[in-house]
Amino acid sequence: MSKLTQQLHSLLTINTNGLELAKLQDLLDVSSADLDKSIKELSMYLKESGVVLLQTDTSLQIAARTDILPTSLQKELQTEQLSPALLEVLAIVAYHQPITQLEIETMRGIGSEQTIKGLLERNLITAKTKKVDGISIPHYATTQVFLAHLGITSLKELPLLDKKKGANAS
Repeated sequence: MSKLTQQLHSLLTINTNGLELAKLQDLLDVSSADLDKSIKELSMYLKESGVVLLQTDTSLQIAARTDILPTSLQKELQTEQLSPALLEVLAIVAYHQPITQLEIETMRGIGSEQTIKGLLERNLITAKTKKVDGISIPHYATTQVFLAHLGITSLKELPLLDKKKGANAS
């Protein structure tokens, strides 16, 4: 394992909530391409271990692999069931991120403030404010907790949308 990959592993181990990719680039003083190479190397190294890399478009985190635990313990660790409304908004955010509340409500045809609040409280989505025409508007995206909840390591592992069923793929 390269020294850069060892440093990346150490940083992610001590920052249990993960780190933004841009922050990792700054801390390690590397290019995006070099960081991507180290992420791939670390992912391969961890493949046979009890942990996994969780990566969103903007961040990276090391998390425990719950899929290798005894079934009884997996059930104990599972979070509460999500309501259909929470699942619907979560799916919209996952496939259309970053997305605003107005865009979510337009897709659903119903107000979504409380649903978004519930997903934020569960740390399944996060809000980042962007200025649009001088107005700060929150844009929602999924988190590493979302990835862990689904048992995937990257948004690229999400199933493709079936456009025939009326999904509005972006």
